[in-house]
Amino acid sequence: MTPLLQVNDLHLTLKAPAGNLTLLHQLAFTLYSGEIVGLVGESGCGKSLTASVLLRLLPSSFHVSGSLLFEGEDLLKFSSRELSRLRGNRLSLILQDPALALNPILPIGIQLTEGLRYHKKISKKEAWQIGISWLHRVGIGDAAYRMRQYPHELSGGMKQRLLIAMALICRPSLLIADEPTTALDVTIQAQILDLLQTLQQEEQTSILLITHDLGVVARCCQRVMVMYAGQIVEIGAVDQVLMAPQHPYTQMLLKSRRSLEQGCVNQPLETLEGTPPSLFRQKIGCAFVSRCPFGMPICQQQSPPFIQLEKATVNCWRSSTLQEAS
Repeated sequence: MTPLLQVNDLHLTLKAPAGNLTLLHQLAFTLYSGEIVGLVGESGCGKSLTASVLLRLLPSSFHVSGSLLFEGEDLLKFSSRELSRLRGNRLSLILQDPALALNPILPIGIQLTEGLRYHKKISKKEAWQIGISWLHRVGIGDAAYRMRQYPHELSGGMKQRLLIAMALICRPSLLIADEPTTALDVTIQAQILDLLQTLQQEEQTSILLITHDLGVVARCCQRVMVMYAGQIVEIGAVDQVLMAPQHPYTQMLLKSRRSLEQGCVNQPLETLEGTPPSLFRQKIGCAFVSRCPFGMPICQQQSPPFIQLEKATVNCWRSSTLQEAS
């Protein structure tokens, strides 16, 4: 099967007076049509930055190398005009804060249909009717009236539904959802996730779901990528990664979650000691070595290889050693 998105050896560096800072290192992954893939990791690991690279939204002070193939075309070679035709059409984004993503002085109907009119070259009247139908699809009632309202007149959950409609109205091949439930309460979060899954199945749109919530990944995704310090350290099927994680960081990430199993409620919550490596220091060896309980001398000297296991790919010297021993 041909991948919808294929990222190969992607590096992101920032030009700074003190020297270039490596923000993303050696990213390599694929997404296929019709699947939902999760991207997880602690705050600051590079998840949202990865989304910005995929959409080519970064200024010229950032340098991107490698290849970024979307529907067989390298996005790193696209001109500004070509990117404008791509974004919001074949490749779309849901931002994590609906309050900041909407223009407070424009009616939501204008904001909802703007991209549709630009990409599909249809009349305002036709776009308006399509916008009304999409508000119905995302569960916003009295849609014709809502189209003339302003963002401040909508609740947080309704704003998030509106952003989903805006992202999907042109029927993109790939939707990047950057923590789409962060600002919502638990009940609304569940509704939004159900809505995303329903629309994804109806439209057969692939979704890259960026989140820090492993429960969201377990609920929605078929595969998951675990990111640490600008690198992807483990990729695999959700059941494999969550039930039998191979990378030490993934293992400790899962142990830091509160369990409601009998006998576990009163146990102290495990924490991940230490901090990620500084961007101002050259990365030598494994980025996780200073926090890893299984660190070996080679981990400090050489970058670990990507090891292909039965259902996962792991960036770890320990996995390489265990594989050789077996």
